[in-house]
Amino acid sequence: MGYIYCKEKNGFIKTLGNKRELPQIVWHITDKCRLNCQYCFATRSSIEADVSKMDAYVGRLKELGVQKIDISGGEPLEHCKLPKICTSLYQNGFYITLTTKGIGLDENIQWLEQEYGMFSRIIFSIDVPSEEEQRNLVGTDEYNTFDSIRSIMEYL
Repeated sequence: MGYIYCKEKNGFIKTLGNKRELPQIVWHITDKCRLNCQYCFATRSSIEADVSKMDAYVGRLKELGVQKIDISGGEPLEHCKLPKICTSLYQNGFYITLTTKGIGLDENIQWLEQEYGMFSRIIFSIDVPSEEEQRNLVGTDEYNTFDSIRSIMEYL
């Protein structure tokens, strides 16, 4: 059985056939993050996906039948080559979502605000209902994640 991604429904439709595939993946392109959330599993090794291997990554993802990729991390807006990764995936026909806390490199935030159209979804990770609870959750919130997310959402 195969699958086809439906962007409007953000889901997959089953198709006939015996094609083996992995239609969706979550790709943690970095474990970098400025926050220290209590529940986070990122190892904080500062390792990032190697963009010099993008052609090999794209080829393997196509072989696996991947259609949709959720770019995540750590914090993907911290990856110094985020635009290159996303542009490569988009140009190769993949549907892309981005999961973020809305903080990261200023140039990546500006790029996201300009190039949001290449994403099927942008998912903002808001874990608590108030700024005060956010500070308690991450130990500090010197980066004002609520304000950052609010600013990006208002722009989009």
